[in-house]
Amino acid sequence: MAEHPLFVRFSGEKGIDDGGPSREFMRIIIQAVSESSIFEGESRRKMLLQNLLAEENGDYETYGKIIAYCLVHGGPAPTFMSEFLFGLLAYGPDSADPTIDDIVDDEYKQQVQKIEISTDISSFFDAVDPMRPLLDYIGALPLAVPKKKNELVHALCRHIAVTRIEKSLKQFTKGLKCLGVLDRIRNYPDAMRGLFVHKSDLVVDAVEMDNMFVVEFSEEGSNKYINELRIQTYWRDYLLEIEDTPDKFKSILVFVTGLDSVPPLGFSPPLKLKFRHPEADENFSVFATPYANTCFNTLSIPVTETYNAFKEVMDNALDLGCLFTDH
Repeated sequence: MAEHPLFVRFSGEKGIDDGGPSREFMRIIIQAVSESSIFEGESRRKMLLQNLLAEENGDYETYGKIIAYCLVHGGPAPTFMSEFLFGLLAYGPDSADPTIDDIVDDEYKQQVQKIEISTDISSFFDAVDPMRPLLDYIGALPLAVPKKKNELVHALCRHIAVTRIEKSLKQFTKGLKCLGVLDRIRNYPDAMRGLFVHKSDLVVDAVEMDNMFVVEFSEEGSNKYINELRIQTYWRDYLLEIEDTPDKFKSILVFVTGLDSVPPLGFSPPLKLKFRHPEADENFSVFATPYANTCFNTLSIPVTETYNAFKEVMDNALDLGCLFTDH
């Protein structure tokens, strides 16, 4: 990988890729993987989906490699997988003990639930009848009697959640072997779980967001320094104002780094806060906006006369989205 590093240039953007465009690209591609045809289920609780064409094309292995590459090279964590899927990756299918809750296909889930909650012979067979072709296919017809209801439910859960995706899972785990990621998952499952299983959205307060940035001030005592202290206050007030809207904090991270969450290995280089002074920037009178350099994780905020002016330009910048700039 070191001999052939990732280089990204978005259409319409200038400059070399010193990290920012690559991070943005990895964020986009991880999102695309999560929404691809090899996964099914809720956005933060995905399972592998059996897709014969994807198996034939080797897509599961390819997507596994993509995830491994992004993890190792500072991209976002693929925290869209279900706890059960992570268990399959970490411990293997033989140790899996799925329940109805681990079935993400709504139709199958409802059918198995009807069998489980049946209370008499009539309701049991009404629930079983639509499943008979599948039961015949997996050799579970002998379990289709009321006294073996629990065994039947377990057999169905096992087939739907594990057996039918085993070939896909094998391909996917082969891809995750890239760069040693699968070994890390299996050797340190507790430490790796948070990289694959969603726990919560980015939840930080204004103080935590402010502390992510190292502030670069002008010479202490200078007029610029005095103005920068005032703008730092505006910055902190702005963070307090948007604290109740976590999407705004995500927008700041995307604007500055190209990522919408803190990567597993942290930001490299660390986030830096700088200041744009009118007298030092010939474009300031026309573009009194914050600038982001995603290659160096740097945010340059404008020195404005009032807080309202500062808030307006910050809101506009975040609404427009991520900007790559040489400034």
